[in-house]
Amino acid sequence: MKVLSRTAIALAGAACFAAALGTGVAHAASQDGTYCALLVGKATGDASSPLLGKVCSDVSLAQAESGLRATRSLRDSVTIMYWYENVDYIDYAPSGGGAMATIIGDDGPCDAAGYRVEPGSWWSKNLTSLACNNSCYTARVYNRAVNDADDFSIYVGGRGHWLERFNDNVGRIQVHS
Repeated sequence: MKVLSRTAIALAGAACFAAALGTGVAHAASQDGTYCALLVGKATGDASSPLLGKVCSDVSLAQAESGLRATRSLRDSVTIMYWYENVDYIDYAPSGGGAMATIIGDDGPCDAAGYRVEPGSWWSKNLTSLACNNSCYTARVYNRAVNDADDFSIYVGGRGHWLERFNDNVGRIQVHS
């Protein structure tokens, strides 16, 4: 039987954590969990918003959000978007099954610049509808090739929005006030 040293175990754990953060905003929700909470920072220049944290759960969105709060201080953070794998959802929970994610902005509510979020490989091929919150009233959605885009007026309290021709084809979402 092979025994691993504490250093080897710590290095392996750190590598797994770094890999999870470095692979895009959200990927393989089916592998990470049905419900995910992602923390993003404000974008600078032409760059995308950096992923600052991610926690997933198979139990509930509240459990994923609670797990994220346990790893980081979310003092100035607010929920800016909800992503849904399917169209058939009611308010904050998918009623037709499927994955769901809450995107939390680390720098507070949206302003004119907003947040630029690039879904990871799984969400880019499975994002069907979304709703926005906290002054994020407009979402400019780009296809995966980032050569086609359209603006959607989306806010929580409404029914969210089916992404039409961007259904399962999202390369970037720019949300702003």
